[in-house]
Amino acid sequence: MREITLAALSETEVNIAGIEVFAESWVSRKRFALYAETPRPCSALFCVCTDIRVSFCPVGGEPVAAKIGDIVYIPQGLCYRVSVEGGTANGIDTYTVNLRLTDEAGAPLRLGDAVTILTRAPDGRFVPFFARLYERRGLLQRKAELFTLLDALNAAESGQPAPYYPIRLGVEALRSEWNRSERIEKYAALCGLSEAYFYQCFRQWAGQSPIEYRNELRLGNAETMLRCTDMRIGEIAGLCGFADPLYFARCFTRRYGDSPRAYRQRHREFERHSNFL
Repeated sequence: MREITLAALSETEVNIAGIEVFAESWVSRKRFALYAETPRPCSALFCVCTDIRVSFCPVGGEPVAAKIGDIVYIPQGLCYRVSVEGGTANGIDTYTVNLRLTDEAGAPLRLGDAVTILTRAPDGRFVPFFARLYERRGLLQRKAELFTLLDALNAAESGQPAPYYPIRLGVEALRSEWNRSERIEKYAALCGLSEAYFYQCFRQWAGQSPIEYRNELRLGNAETMLRCTDMRIGEIAGLCGFADPLYFARCFTRRYGDSPRAYRQRHREFERHSNFL
């Protein structure tokens, strides 16, 4: 079976199948031995949510201990036992996500051949990802959430700052509403943050304010419309969220170096010249 690093996932065409999500309390269970003699049929991501200690004991391998905030990878084909110290009454101690990774040709992939702690995050920053995976029932939603989780784990492993993740829900909402002039406090509220702190995190992540970022999305879409449609410039401005066509023209000229009309004309002339050649 082909093995791939977590970092290489961002550069690889990966498909995910067979997603199953389990939430467990270990207050009354202290052992798990289902795969002590039978190899695990698929890989798994395991998240420790509470102040417990989980020991993975692979057959013929070294034990691996996990604690609160740890994300553990368990590979397909492994035989192992699990023992747990502690547990939470009427609560969720761990989440397990069973999954199968394949490449674009359908060949199976795994992130190594041993139990591996992918990241340690005692602040619990990854727990909400697993909680949402557990709550999602649609396959597309689960796949989207899982890809986002893998991206977050990749960023954590690389040591890069990840201010995006506390503001992820707000960024996704802003992206989907790029042509609407919603107040930024709406997106901060989606993340449970103050507007000032949302601005701070957003600038750390994007290098610009949410409003500047939204304008970039609007101008990028407007540029495509100018090149690929025959819509009037005022109509494009309105569709892209600019109530004032003159303001749109100023912003576009500052971004692309030409007015919208001149930009369209230059592009059309270039296309005609290219087709002639």
